[in-house]
Order: sequence, then C-alpha cells, then structure tokens
Amino acid sequence: MAKNFDFGDLFLQSGAVAPKQDGLRRIPLHSIDMNEFNADVYEIGDVSALEASIEAVGLESPIIVTPNGEGYRILSGHRRYSAFCSLYEKHGAPYESIPAVVTIVNSKEEERLRLVMSNATARELSDFEKLMQYSEVKELFAAMKKKEGIAGRLRELACKFLELSSGQAARYDVILKGLSLEDLQRLRDGEIGLTQAYQLACKKQPTPKAEKKKDSSRYQAMRKMKPEELAQFLWEHVEEIEEMSKAELLEWIRGEFGGD
Repeated sequence: MAKNFDFGDLFLQSGAVAPKQDGLRRIPLHSIDMNEFNADVYEIGDVSALEASIEAVGLESPIIVTPNGEGYRILSGHRRYSAFCSLYEKHGAPYESIPAVVTIVNSKEEERLRLVMSNATARELSDFEKLMQYSEVKELFAAMKKKEGIAGRLRELACKFLELSSGQAARYDVILKGLSLEDLQRLRDGEIGLTQAYQLACKKQPTPKAEKKKDSSRYQAMRKMKPEELAQFLWEHVEEIEEMSKAELLEWIRGEFGGD
C-alpha cells in the first residue's frame, strides 16, 4: 500500500470522523472472531514459524480488533491470532488471551480497507491475493463513491492505494473479466502465475470478427426512453461506465438493452 496515501483525508471527504482507539489489553481468544472479509481475499497459510517466534520472544505486535456484539472482530492480525489459537491448543492457559488494541471504525467500507492496509504491508502476497486485493479495493471505492461521495476514478484510486502502475491495473482488469473459474483456481493454487493468467484471459476476450452484426432492434429499448430516463439510467451506472473501454461499453449496452 502507498506510504503517502492519506487514508484520513479519504474518509474526511465523506464527513467521517477519525476512528477511536482504546488502550492495549488482553482479550480472550474465545471473544474474538475472524473477519469474514479477510477470507474473501487472503490466505492464512502456514503459521508454524510465527508460532515458534511467539514462543521464543512473545508477540511483538498486538492484533487490532473492532467491537462485534459482545465480542470483537479482527481488523489486523489473522495470522497472529491463528498462531495463538494453535499455541493455546498445545499449551493451554499461557495463550488463552492475546494482546490487542480496540479500534472503532465508522463503516464497513472503512473496515474492509483497513483489512487491506494491514495485509498489504504485513507480508509478501501471492499472485492470487494481489489480484483479489485489487478487485476488493476497486469494489470498495465504487461503494464509497456512491455512498459517501469520494472523488476520483476507480482505477486511479486503486492504483494510488496499492502503488500499482496503470498498466498492471489494466492487466488485472483483463484477468478478472476473462479468466475462467477453473484457471482462477489454478492461480490460487499456484499452478500458474499472473503472466500466464493474463495470456489465458486474453484468449477469452471477443475479437471484432467474433462480434455479431448489428440488428435494427438492438437499441429499441434505449430509443424508447425519454431523455430524462436515459440520463437517470446512465447516472446510476456511472461508476461502471467510467472504467470501460469502448468495446466493453458496447457489450454492456447490449446486455442491458438486448439485441445481437
């Protein structure tokens, strides 16, 4: 994640207040839940080396949690929490609670972005995690543009947040759009890398020769719309449209209004 990305300013645009932090405390493991959003993007992986480090020198950095009903939900530290759970199973009482800092966030979008922040700087991510992380960040910024009015184009915001070049982001978009579920699983399993995934996704993209001929009824539904109705429809989908190429926009219009 970009070191110079002003996370505070991002949320101040929407009128949000800065998150409040409580002091360091020890929280019982049974009072803490994994964050469901973390599993959508990141792998926990092998924590045996982390377990050994904790046993040798203790936990160097507390986890960060947010209130969740009568307990807490993790914002940062899923691997550390998993290591503590494993140590508790092996050794009992010394590991029944974990050092944690409680942070109160203002929205689900902020919570998910903080998850990305903690994972992006904690360790080297797999190719699959990098791809899913980019998809997650774009989705979050789209929601924030619609809900909270933050400024900027989605791809540009994601690139700045994750320190990606526009070229790399464009490759991610091609992979996300064109890669089959089978090949996405192969990427997740480490059988292929991003370069091969991009090549496979490119083969799925329609070529001009593959496009169907225009039909006189293609945009019949659009033609029947009043100017105000068409303007409203396009305004509601502006976040999607601004990220599309000409070919993607044409395909999207066909899907929305029918026609060959």
